[in-house]
Amino acid sequence: MQVKGRQSSIGIHECFSSDNEEQVHKKEQTLPVFNEGMHYYLDKSFTNAIKCFEAVTEINPYDHTAQFFLENTIRYIQKGVPENWSGVVEMISK
Repeated sequence: MQVKGRQSSIGIHECFSSDNEEQVHKKEQTLPVFNEGMHYYLDKSFTNAIKCFEAVTEINPYDHTAQFFLENTIRYIQKGVPENWSGVVEMISK
């Protein structure tokens, strides 16, 4: 991820320990599939990434991170991937 005002990207982790117990359970349950989706996403294997992110959001429709990457993946399939794409998400607002 590249944060607004910064030139270089940073790695981030989703902290969901403050979510309610049901959400924590669902996120722990879907974490391996989400990680697989991220692997496909970064490899530009978007068809496989969609399958993973859809599987996650089917179990947990409130997983906003999986939904975010699902929407990005669909957009890349529909509109193409920028030539300089590295998988880094640029945040344009704080």
